[in-house]
Amino acid sequence: MLTEVANRLASLRAEAQHLGWVTESSTDEELPLTIDARLRETLKDRGVRDDLIEAVLYVPYQKIMSVLKRAEALSSLLNDVHEQSVAAAATRVRRILQATPDSSSTAPDRAALTVGEERILLAFVGTISPQIEQAIKAGDYTDALDTLDALSEPIHRLLDKHPDLPEDESARVARLALLAQADRLYLRLADFSCLEI
Repeated sequence: MLTEVANRLASLRAEAQHLGWVTESSTDEELPLTIDARLRETLKDRGVRDDLIEAVLYVPYQKIMSVLKRAEALSSLLNDVHEQSVAAAATRVRRILQATPDSSSTAPDRAALTVGEERILLAFVGTISPQIEQAIKAGDYTDALDTLDALSEPIHRLLDKHPDLPEDESARVARLALLAQADRLYLRLADFSCLEI
């Protein structure tokens, strides 16, 4: 874990120095704050909304350019009425999980997912997860957002038809674990709940 953090800092330092954002004398402690401040400034100069900046910077990043590209893709998303469904679905999921402190980070118990809409959502999550990872690795955030669009309909269908969490404990835990899986996919790009849509 320490090696991973050190590698991330070294990579960010090299990129920030190349951009002229930091000097060699910048300490490891001040580096993230300095880079975040410069990213905020750069994104504001590019006309990116404050809420979108917060949403993008919520996600830990390895490269400065990835943040700029994600912000650009999300800016396009918010200008497309159809694509706003991605942000709306992600926000619904995030708010349920934030209001439920016992949300699980483990895989959902398939047997406890008895509602048809849950099973459909589980299938969508399993199908698109590798596609999103591939798009993110390739730096194609527009493609990642387009892929996430496939989740919007099954999430809205589940939450519209079954807005309350199940009373049965195992079914409740399984539903929350399923929503947490979807949430982790959205959080690969941004915390959509920061957005004003």
